[in-house]
Amino acid sequence: MSVHLQRSIDIQAPLGFVFEQSNQLDQWPQMIPEYLSVEVIRCEGHKVWFRLTNANEDSWVSWRMFAPPVLAYAERLDPMGPFEFNQITWTYAPTPGGMTIMTWDMFFSLKEEIRVQEQIWAERMAEHVEANQAHMKLWLEARAPVSWSPELLIRAEDHV
Repeated sequence: MSVHLQRSIDIQAPLGFVFEQSNQLDQWPQMIPEYLSVEVIRCEGHKVWFRLTNANEDSWVSWRMFAPPVLAYAERLDPMGPFEFNQITWTYAPTPGGMTIMTWDMFFSLKEEIRVQEQIWAERMAEHVEANQAHMKLWLEARAPVSWSPELLIRAEDHV
């Protein structure tokens, strides 16, 4: 069985700006207090591999692929921790008035020996997603320009 979480947040900033800034991996520790550090391991085209360390000093490697300006997809690689798999897609949609709706879709499954805890994990992860989105919203809106013209991001190197 797998768990699906979906959370959206409105951001008072243009789509291109939100996509570009929210995918600047080196800025995540400033955007999201839960993250202590991000170390970029490798970049190839639209894909980047990185090590993320959280406030508990847990660390793991993930990869992230970009499809500017509407989608970023990531998977956790190593260590998998309690997960059989853990995938997240961030989508971005413009709204009237120059706002952006950022949606995070997370799919995960716990390892069989702890699968009975999936509901508890889902609730905990939903809380983290909501808190992380709220922090990111504040960070982005504080930096949103009055006017912005897209410089479309093509390569993963642009996001580190």
